[in-house]
Amino acid sequence: MTTLEDVRLAVVRELRNGTDIKNIYGEEIHKRNYPLLQVNIMPVSFSTAAAGSHTEKNLLVDVLFMEEDFTSYESNYRMLETIDSILRPVIVVGDRSFTVQNASMEITDQVAHYKFYLEFTDTGGRKEGIQIPFMEDLGIRF
Repeated sequence: MTTLEDVRLAVVRELRNGTDIKNIYGEEIHKRNYPLLQVNIMPVSFSTAAAGSHTEKNLLVDVLFMEEDFTSYESNYRMLETIDSILRPVIVVGDRSFTVQNASMEITDQVAHYKFYLEFTDTGGRKEGIQIPFMEDLGIRF
């Protein structure tokens, strides 16, 4: 099963290998050391599939870049293109490979954001020993 932490660590690993930025955070930033990258993982949806045997997951990954308190558009554009070349088209998480879907770039208040979605299915969503009852066993009357 692929966890949110597995995804975060994989993105951080790829960014460490592909950039010369030393300050890469996967949690809240308490002390800013520039330049920096921050990786945020936000679950969009977890859906039950195959009678509880699988979980369909949709995650939003947001990679934030700041070169200093005020980062130029030129630096932001350059870093966004670098991040794109590192993370697309496929990112490896553990023993799985995921296609980066719907990647987008934006700059808000001189902070660059590279965002993309990961959609995948995990097996083993059903808790051990729990038997899903058949419809006729539920006692529902029409």
